[in-house]
Amino acid sequence: MIVLNYIVTEEQGLHATPSGMLVKITSKMKSKITVKQGERKEDARNIFGLMALRIRQGQEVQVLIEGETEMEDAKAIKEFLEENL
Repeated sequence: MIVLNYIVTEEQGLHATPSGMLVKITSKMKSKITVKQGERKEDARNIFGLMALRIRQGQEVQVLIEGETEMEDAKAIKEFLEENL
């Protein structure tokens, strides 16, 4: 399992547009991908779950990636986070 820690810099946090983009890229991945904020966690393929986390600017999130392709999936997710959040 790979754990990515990221502090959200996007002014509006994880709102509908980046949530949808994250769902789109993670839906193509083989790994199990979970987004965790505090004690709450949601499947990265579930847009409603991601938005329910109410992730705001300045908050730290963890992305948990587990599976056969976790290394390449982690790289792609890290790039997405840095470019979009």
